[in-house]
Amino acid sequence: MKKWIVCILGIVLTGCVSSSKNTDSGVIVLDGTNVTDKTRENFDLSAWVKDWDFAVLEQNDSCQLSKIRQIKIVGEDVFVVNVEELRSDIYRFTTAGQFRNRIGRPVSGYGFVTNTVIDSLNRKIYLLDIFESSVHLYDYEGKYLRSYRPYPLLQYVADAVCLGDNEILGYYGITRDHRLAYFTADSLLLVKDTLSYYEVGSGNPGVFNFSQNAISHYDGRVLLIRPFCDTIFEYRDRCLRPAFITETGASLPVGYQLENVPDCIGVKSELEAKGYFPKSGIFETDSHIWVGGGANRLMYDKQEGRGIYFRDSLCCHPDVFPPLDFIGRKGEFLVALASGGEILEIREAMKRQGMEPDGKLKELFGKVGEEDYVLFFYLFG
Repeated sequence: MKKWIVCILGIVLTGCVSSSKNTDSGVIVLDGTNVTDKTRENFDLSAWVKDWDFAVLEQNDSCQLSKIRQIKIVGEDVFVVNVEELRSDIYRFTTAGQFRNRIGRPVSGYGFVTNTVIDSLNRKIYLLDIFESSVHLYDYEGKYLRSYRPYPLLQYVADAVCLGDNEILGYYGITRDHRLAYFTADSLLLVKDTLSYYEVGSGNPGVFNFSQNAISHYDGRVLLIRPFCDTIFEYRDRCLRPAFITETGASLPVGYQLENVPDCIGVKSELEAKGYFPKSGIFETDSHIWVGGGANRLMYDKQEGRGIYFRDSLCCHPDVFPPLDFIGRKGEFLVALASGGEILEIREAMKRQGMEPDGKLKELFGKVGEEDYVLFFYLFG
């Protein structure tokens, strides 16, 4: 227990304080000296795209997509949680969009699943069933393995990532009942340790998930964000350690006190109205670290040690589909998802501008219908 008290104290002392510049500790401060603020300019992220591709997710009698709740990309596999009313279906695709198989079946196989955990080492998938407070374990091909009830807080789990053969890192959504945040668990999703706590609560019933991509696992390094916090942490040696502090693109005004805030949703709206954007996602590639914050993003070049903080203007180009919010990573490519309706809106916007699509974009517009879902893969230069 003493070790975890030390870890939590380290977070309190060095975590969500944007005025601390302790570079001697190895923490990189992202401020006006190494990050350019372009949020007041028209910034065209599409112009930074070095290469891109797309994949239309196949739909047939065995696979119908209506409302995608979650997508996870692991290697060459894409796992999709589709939710319609109180029914959830889990599908497996290739990264080329080909439908491979369904993971189990609702009603007879499981109740209502909103989250999954992918164990790529053992080719297993955990389905977190909030109706039955159970975990259902399947293999990649959809073969049922077992079900069990690991612990009473399962319905609060927002997401989790398998780091190794017997190590899972996850975090809870924000609720009005508890302040538990990040945790570690074993291969059965049995919680071993609590790593941190939230400074805020939710004034509403249910679970508020502050991010769809709060954990980045790339090349052995694990980075993560916390709500209303300007520190990006690294999970190392079973502790959360500050790695970056974002003074440019801050989530909070200097001196803002978060302790015991009862309504995180109200605080989020208040801060965004003042021009602050709490972190909502993080991704790492060989060349960059990407941090999302509402409508704004921060792109940090690891080789050059410099970054750009910007608000993407979603400019139309004849040969690139504009990058939307990233939902995953495939190798060095960042991945976005768009519905057929969103894609057709871009096509109509181009028509109004008198712009004709070319190359892959022309091919995309010729393939996509209103009911489709499309994955986009972007490599940035």
